[in-house]
Amino acid sequence: MKEFMPNCITTDIFPNPWLDRLENAYGLSFPNTSLSNLILFDVFHHLQWPGSAFEEFARGITTARSSDHDGTGFGFLGKFVYSHFHHEPLGFGQSISWDRSAADGDSAGSYYAAQANAWRLFRLSEGAGLPEWKTILVKPLAALSYVASGGFSRPSLYPSFLFPFVRGFDRIADFQPSLCATRLLVVLERL
Repeated sequence: MKEFMPNCITTDIFPNPWLDRLENAYGLSFPNTSLSNLILFDVFHHLQWPGSAFEEFARGITTARSSDHDGTGFGFLGKFVYSHFHHEPLGFGQSISWDRSAADGDSAGSYYAAQANAWRLFRLSEGAGLPEWKTILVKPLAALSYVASGGFSRPSLYPSFLFPFVRGFDRIADFQPSLCATRLLVVLERL
C-alpha cells in the first residue's frame, strides 16, 4: 500500500513489522473527522459487530469521502473454495450481531470470523443496514488469480508467468458472479 500511497497509515489489530500502528475497529485512536478515507482489505468478515464498527468509522472519517471495503464473495465457486480449503467459518447459518452491547465485555479483541458477512449484508440485504453510509458500488469479483495464487498462506497453483492469462480469465468470469465470485469489492461514502 505504501508504494502507491506513501502517506497512508497502515494498521491492523495484530502487530506486524510493516504496520504503522495497531488499531481496533470498535475504538479507533484517531480524533473525530481526522481521516479522509478508509481502505480495508479482508476486514469485514472479522467484524463481529459491523454496525458498531461502522459507527466508529463514521466518527473518524470526514463527510462525503469514500471508504473502500473488500470482503469474501460467494458465488458457487466461492462457497466451494472457502468451505473446503479455508480455515475460517462461512457463517451463513449464524445470525449477524449488529451492535456491540455491554454484555459483550472485552471480546472485541478476540478472534472472530464469518466469511459470508459482507456478502450477506451487501448482496442479500441482511442486517440492520448502515444509516451513516451510502453504498456506491458492490461488485462481486471472480478473483481466480488470487484464489489460485494460494492467497496469503498457501503455495501458488500456477507459475507467475501465467498471471496475465489467469487475470484475463478473471475478466471473463466476472460476468458470471453467481457462479464465479470469490471476492467482493464494496465502496461506501460517509453521508
